[in-house]
Amino acid sequence: RDLAYAHEKRFSDIRGNSPAERVQDFLGGSIEEAKATIKGLEATLTRNDLPEAEAILKAGLDGGALNIRPACLLGASLAFARDPNSVLSWSDSLARKLAAFWLTGGCGEQPEWFSILGASRPALVAPILENYAVQKIRRRAETNVAGLWLLAKEDRLADIARLVVPGILRVFPIRANARQLRILNGELLPAALRHIDESELKPLIAGRRALKSLDLPQRIAYLVAGLGLDGQHSSGELLELVGSNQSRAAHLGRALELQGGRKNSFRPTQIPVRVIGRLIELIGPNASPERPLGVHRVGAADHQRDRAYQFINQLASDASADAAAEIARLAGSSKLKRWKTALDGAAFDQARTRRDATFSLPSTEEIANVLANRSPANPQDLVALFLDHLRNFEAKMHGEDTNLLRLFRRDDRKTPKIENQCRDIILDHMRDRLLGLGVHLEKEGQAAHDTRADMRLEFIQANRRIAVPIEIKKEDNRELWSAWRTQLRTYTRDPASAGIGIYCVLWFGTSPRATPEGIRPLTPQHLLELLSAMIPDSDGQRLHLAVLDLSFASKQRGH
Repeated sequence: RDLAYAHEKRFSDIRGNSPAERVQDFLGGSIEEAKATIKGLEATLTRNDLPEAEAILKAGLDGGALNIRPACLLGASLAFARDPNSVLSWSDSLARKLAAFWLTGGCGEQPEWFSILGASRPALVAPILENYAVQKIRRRAETNVAGLWLLAKEDRLADIARLVVPGILRVFPIRANARQLRILNGELLPAALRHIDESELKPLIAGRRALKSLDLPQRIAYLVAGLGLDGQHSSGELLELVGSNQSRAAHLGRALELQGGRKNSFRPTQIPVRVIGRLIELIGPNASPERPLGVHRVGAADHQRDRAYQFINQLASDASADAAAEIARLAGSSKLKRWKTALDGAAFDQARTRRDATFSLPSTEEIANVLANRSPANPQDLVALFLDHLRNFEAKMHGEDTNLLRLFRRDDRKTPKIENQCRDIILDHMRDRLLGLGVHLEKEGQAAHDTRADMRLEFIQANRRIAVPIEIKKEDNRELWSAWRTQLRTYTRDPASAGIGIYCVLWFGTSPRATPEGIRPLTPQHLLELLSAMIPDSDGQRLHLAVLDLSFASKQRGH
């Protein structure tokens, strides 16, 4: 034993940078003698007096010391390092003994030779692992149960997981301490979800949940596992069980953290939208959405944050109206104030998902109507139609009817009117133009989340409502350079708009507001270019910009 410990650097008073140097220091001989001794350690595997696997397990579980164990484990590692295929040539008797040796006395990472044994001879290793794990869990040991952790991580261990995990779950204590709960949530249930067929796993979990004396944390654990099997039933029962109890919510968060880790062990697509929202409400208040900067220790709070983001992203990827409503409800919750930015972003992403899912190519008849300057086929056509008529209106003001420009000024014929008055003038002169095509232009259309856009285009096509919000800002508005993002993005959540909107700036040329970088636009075209540069490509196809020139200067220059 001591020789093996010296080799593995487990003695603080033994010096040497290499195993051979440490063995030399321990023995006091030459380096050649140390190397020969190490080579001879493999011979421990051929001894005929090694205890049987059952005796090894009993001694290990009872806390007894087997001096031969360290030497045999080192001999197995040396044999594998010399020839990885040597594992396959070990007799069944030796393989069982070495498996028992490592389970009861191994330390550090699971050795590769043990994983190969489990993958290549699962029927041989499974009874030893199950016997050991069941007894150690029952004894409420304070150390980890060797051999379980990798079952949920590696597909090559699927066969041994199928043989071992069901038996352990069936006899798992109905009252579990913190260590046992960690084993259940972090090792056994993830392995079961990854490797065991649903036809076997569903009744197994149902049987455990049916136990009246099963403690609450385990009941929550099995319901969380059930989210990936029967999301509708398990999620409803889970919400009813947890309710608004913070202690139960903490158990839920822990189960989600351990069973999911940083990768999903269950399929949240099977969970109803309302349940995902409720899970966010339970997890979110106890986690910060901010990710720490730099190197830091990953803990429970990090997993809780990741899980909350997972559920928020799940809602954002759901194209249903229910998902949109649930995100809006969460964004308005006082309990989730810290998550509002993330939820607002999810709302925008969900609107994009929804319009992509509902997009359909226009029919031949719809295309013909557009080409004939008749009915629009979709929100993009509606935008093009409006902007075309807006340009005609602008040209008329700077051409044959300059009196129209004066309508946008106060009585002094110089000072621009306020935004709402300018909007009403545009509305009055454009409404009839569009109405002849069946398009309604109204002011202050009701938009998403009880906010209002300045104007809204609406058209009914084949029993389908098409709408496009229009936000109007004067050149001197303090939100000139941000309203496209903070306001119009909100209005375009209306499913009828397919995420499309128009941002129209009124140019008078008297007091245009400078950009955040201090650049003051000089002409309507300059303002349009500055705005366009601010909008990312992902939004550029959805948010259409227009600058309506209401200046007298353009007329004087021969606009």
